[in-house]
Amino acid sequence: MAAQPVTNGPQRVPLDMNRLYVALAYDSGPGVDAKTHAIIQAFLNLKIPIVPLPKGNVGDRYDPSLDVVYWNASAAVQVASDTGAETGKYVSPALLLLDAMAHAVAHAQSAPGYANLAGSPDPLFGTLEHRRVIVGLSRSDADAKLHDQAPSAVADADKILAVPDGNGLENAVAATLGEPVRTNVTLVLQNGSAVEGVTYMTVEDPTWHRN
Repeated sequence: MAAQPVTNGPQRVPLDMNRLYVALAYDSGPGVDAKTHAIIQAFLNLKIPIVPLPKGNVGDRYDPSLDVVYWNASAAVQVASDTGAETGKYVSPALLLLDAMAHAVAHAQSAPGYANLAGSPDPLFGTLEHRRVIVGLSRSDADAKLHDQAPSAVADADKILAVPDGNGLENAVAATLGEPVRTNVTLVLQNGSAVEGVTYMTVEDPTWHRN
């Protein structure tokens, strides 16, 4: 994984390898099941760069167009209720990294299948792909939601869903590690902007969370 900086105006942010190693150790620590270990190993084998995000940027994600993961190692993000209200609960930067890695591995399994799931809307999770990684998505539910697409689209998505390792990964690990489980991907914003102390907390430890 290349320690590549990202530019945000005049800022250049280096990837903190110490925090990365701490996050990976946490995500694969005691009690975390073998499926999670498999996802982490598959991601490392792909040698996908992790691009660090500067303070205030909570856009942790996998970008399939560039085949990179964006990660803010110092931002714990507040979990919103399904109505968008504050809960006072925060997921760790380490868990958000694991979420992004699961998306990257799915894309490697089937780029067309990933595109179909990521392009299919979901009312709480934005897309079926976000639902798959956070709470899980059954093959029958995916087939039903993709029924108006070409048969090949369903078949491509099924290539990802047939590999259960990343299905519902985030909340399964969250429950094991005592982190809050998410029922949506809503960010708690103020006037449409991410605000420190509301949307996110700046933390030194990438495993910090509040449940």
